[in-house]
Amino acid sequence: MRASTEEVYNSIKKEHPNICRKKPTNKNFNAKRLVGISDLSQSESISMGNFFEYMFKELAKLCPKPNVKVHNRPLILSESVFSGEKKKNKQIDLLLEISGKLYYLESKLNCELDSEKFPHTLNKIKKVSKALENEYGCECLGKIVTPWYKYEEEMPDQYKNAKIMFASEYLNLIGFNYSEQEWYNHLHSLTKLRLKDIR
Repeated sequence: MRASTEEVYNSIKKEHPNICRKKPTNKNFNAKRLVGISDLSQSESISMGNFFEYMFKELAKLCPKPNVKVHNRPLILSESVFSGEKKKNKQIDLLLEISGKLYYLESKLNCELDSEKFPHTLNKIKKVSKALENEYGCECLGKIVTPWYKYEEEMPDQYKNAKIMFASEYLNLIGFNYSEQEWYNHLHSLTKLRLKDIR
C-alpha cells in the first residue's frame, strides 16, 4: 500500500499552509527587482551582489570629488578584532577616506537579511570600524551600503536601521548626482553588459 502523491501534498498543505502558499514576487527586494531583469538565474542573482560591490568601489575611484581616496585594503586581521575566531582575516568590501574621515562599507544587495545574519553583520562592522580607527588614528564610520536608491515602505524592518546607507546617500557622499530613475537605469545597463559577457 502506498500513499498517493496528491494525498501527501494535500496533507502537508492542510497542516502547513504557509509553505505551500506562493509569496508575491513584487514584495521581494531581490536582484531581479533591483535591475529590472526577470530571467536572472539564482547564481546570476547571487553574483550580481558581488559585482555591485566592485561597482561601488569603481564609482568612488571615478568620483568628481578630489578629496575622496579609496584604500586598497581587502582584509583585516582577526587577531586584533575577532579574538577566538578561527578565520585569520575578515574581508573589507570598501574603505574610503574623505576629508580625513574613514568610511568602512559592507556591500549588501539583498535587503531581506535573516534575523541571525543581520546582527552578526552589524557586529562585524562595529568591531572592524573600531580597529580601523585605532590603526589609522581617525574617525571611522561603518555601515552597510546597498544599491537600493532609498528606503521604501515595503522593505524589511532591518532596513530602517541607521547603519544602512542607501545608494542616494553614497552617491551624494562621493559627489555624483543621479536621480532615482537614472540610478536604476544605470544598474539595469550594467547588468545587461555583464550578462552579455557571462552567458
